[in-house]
Amino acid sequence: MPANAPEQMPQRAGVTRIDIHKEAAMKDFFQYYHRVSDGQAANWVVAQCTGPRHSLHTVVPTGFEAYARIEHPYWRVPKPAGPGNSVEQLIAVPCSEVPPAAKAALYPGCGYAYDGIEPPLEGELSPAAVQSVFAVLGQASTAEQPVYCGIWEGFGYLRGEQGIAQFASTLGQEYLLFQSTLAEVEQAWQAAWRESQAAGFLGVSGFVPNALWPADRAWYLAVPFQATRSYLAGSQQLVQALYSAADLEVSQAEPLEEFF
Repeated sequence: MPANAPEQMPQRAGVTRIDIHKEAAMKDFFQYYHRVSDGQAANWVVAQCTGPRHSLHTVVPTGFEAYARIEHPYWRVPKPAGPGNSVEQLIAVPCSEVPPAAKAALYPGCGYAYDGIEPPLEGELSPAAVQSVFAVLGQASTAEQPVYCGIWEGFGYLRGEQGIAQFASTLGQEYLLFQSTLAEVEQAWQAAWRESQAAGFLGVSGFVPNALWPADRAWYLAVPFQATRSYLAGSQQLVQALYSAADLEVSQAEPLEEFF
């Protein structure tokens, strides 16, 4: 096998997202996220997501001063790779530092590593990125600031739950609507990662927001479920602070760019 050929990574037999998360995560889910039965709070999102399909403004509303793109990192796998590796051993690799050959060979969910590098996660902010992003959001909102959360309904973990409003920023981007506080959402996000890591699994999709905004609409965070990048919209000052945050690879987002 050539030195840089994709190497098949060991599979975690019998382990799925639902196996890992469903019982434990759903037990605590409504501790952090509270049902919203009326979708009016999301009407402005629907009205201002007017871009061409799969472009920035189908997942992030228009009308903000500035928009930033957050690249999700690739992951370096320790050698020798083996079933005993823990998630904590994986090292985040900025997208800009990944060799072009690896980018060409890897795609999200491909199930293998290329020269010791695994692809970025779709719809996932890493624990370090969550900490950095919420530190920036804390400059514009207090910890107890009411926020609204949209979780893509296609994950299906909340199917059958009653009294939850839905909204759609565009076709294929349908969300369940919840209310929380900025502090509760960060706590929930980190708790989901701890459960995931304890199970030796990388990923928290379905239990954390794909869309997040405060009641005063000062900013908007989008983590599209099938994308390897996230977006923050807000004031020039807030978005500029994101560029200086640790553990983030940030650049200016363009209105017509495709998010996957």
